[in-house]
Amino acid sequence: MGFLRDAYMSSVFSEPIDEKRFLAKAAIDYLPQSGVVGLGSGSTVNEFISVFSRVKDNFDLSFVPGSFQTEFHLLNAGLHVVSLREFPKLELVIDGADQFTSEKALLKGGGGALFKEKILAANTKQYLILAGRKKFVDQLGSRGTPIPIEVSPFGVSSFVSHIVQRFSSQLKAQIRVESNRNNPFLTEHGNFIVDLYFSRPIDDPASFDKDLKLARPEVLCTGIFAGFSPVILTTATDDSNVLVKL
Repeated sequence: MGFLRDAYMSSVFSEPIDEKRFLAKAAIDYLPQSGVVGLGSGSTVNEFISVFSRVKDNFDLSFVPGSFQTEFHLLNAGLHVVSLREFPKLELVIDGADQFTSEKALLKGGGGALFKEKILAANTKQYLILAGRKKFVDQLGSRGTPIPIEVSPFGVSSFVSHIVQRFSSQLKAQIRVESNRNNPFLTEHGNFIVDLYFSRPIDDPASFDKDLKLARPEVLCTGIFAGFSPVILTTATDDSNVLVKL
């Protein structure tokens, strides 16, 4: 974690604070005064919406949501929701991450909204990631965290067969199921998520992402976000109130 200690520390808060709320408050400084901002999905984004709703009168912003859940939280907070169709180029996108590396590669998709989140990431001038220090890893897919792949239900069996054969004993592929474990998890687009558990992390996640999408027509999206050059806001230590910008 040496690179975190050496990173630029932009601000210090005097009192301990919940990590997600701490990062959400820090993200306010990155907002334009007016314009359109994209928001991904998940608990970190929900926290940002809660924080922003208290200062919304100081801004003239509209938001493109990265999931139905995010749209619900935005509307419930009285914020203006627009579509990417109306505003195809965004000033800023704010999102969380399941894992990140010192090279700024991200692992996302734990909540199943990876497809929309990746589209948002590809259509913004600035990409801001809020992720606690525990999300930092040397390589994506470590610590038993799976790499999610969004796959067409029509081709899911062929995809699983291919990926297991390709990696043999190095990988375990599981079709994600709902919390009641009676039905497969479906994304907003009606697709399955196949979670790939590797026995060792992937050495080159960007190449894996590219090769998989080119080789398999069943694959809509992977949870590997590489090459987006995000600004990452994290914390210096566990439960720290010291902000670190990467």
